[in-house]
Amino acid sequence: MITKRIYQNFETQELDSLLAYYPAELIEAALIPLMAKETDYCIDEPMNITHVFYAELNEILQRNLLNYQQKIRQPIEETASIVDIHSEMIAILEALVPIQFIFCKDPNHTNASFIIILKKNVYKPVEEIKSALNFALVAYPKINCTAYAYCTMNDLLKRGDFYFSRLCRMENCIYQAKENNNLPQANPNLLSEINEQTETVFKKFEQKAISFLENAKYLIAQKEYALGIFMLQQTCEFSYRGLITPFSRKIIKSHDLLALRKKASLYDPNILCKFHHKFRKEEYLLKILNDAYTKSRYDSSYHAEVFETQKLLDLTSNLLMEVRNIFNTYLT
Repeated sequence: MITKRIYQNFETQELDSLLAYYPAELIEAALIPLMAKETDYCIDEPMNITHVFYAELNEILQRNLLNYQQKIRQPIEETASIVDIHSEMIAILEALVPIQFIFCKDPNHTNASFIIILKKNVYKPVEEIKSALNFALVAYPKINCTAYAYCTMNDLLKRGDFYFSRLCRMENCIYQAKENNNLPQANPNLLSEINEQTETVFKKFEQKAISFLENAKYLIAQKEYALGIFMLQQTCEFSYRGLITPFSRKIIKSHDLLALRKKASLYDPNILCKFHHKFRKEEYLLKILNDAYTKSRYDSSYHAEVFETQKLLDLTSNLLMEVRNIFNTYLT
């Protein structure tokens, strides 16, 4: 039944285009490690059902892949709504993964992040389920999905986890396997206490970012452009880390702004394009700041253009403000 439902989805334009784009050898090579061994074809064992699915999927691809790639196709219509794309994706996920809930704070965002909660009676290793998720999402490169066991969500909500208690609400639920599911809730006093603690953590990062920004302004005014850009990099770093740490409850020590932006976007995709409104341009400018982190201190030949420095100063100030605005949406 699972294979039949997935096979029906092969007729969609999006998957048709996907199979047309990638070489047959690449897809086959990606599937080989996932295929079942000869001894794995007993589907009485729940642990093996995913392997059986991949084996059957590989057989279907072998029969159809070359035909797909030999045809002339029209490109996918860009007028397709985001909601329609998500509906198709959820249909595929539902066939692959035993889902109880899917939560998303902003499902209309192009780079939406989905939190998938597995059904109560699922005891498969999460890593095995993540492999199935990664395969299902090949056609949706801008979508982020993270899977959690039901017991994990239940525990986090009861403990008043800052991020989960604001995301895992029925108003953010875009799919549930059964109606009238009751979500656990922490004591209101506990939620209020955690809210204050989390804002304190955020403010520590925010104050460091503000301090670096003020130092950057001073250095740039003194025409110390190289060190000024270094301070701007630090401002962005602590801005991103200030958003990640309250959500993840972990200290992130990376200095790579692109990696920090990606990590932050897993929690809230609205952080994307807050440094610059064009995605690729934002990446390019953040790379300039990344280079400045090392070169401004250790490369005597490194220098920065005056115009470029002033532009980066303005963009960094805006990022700091936008990070605060995003965080504030979780305080309500």
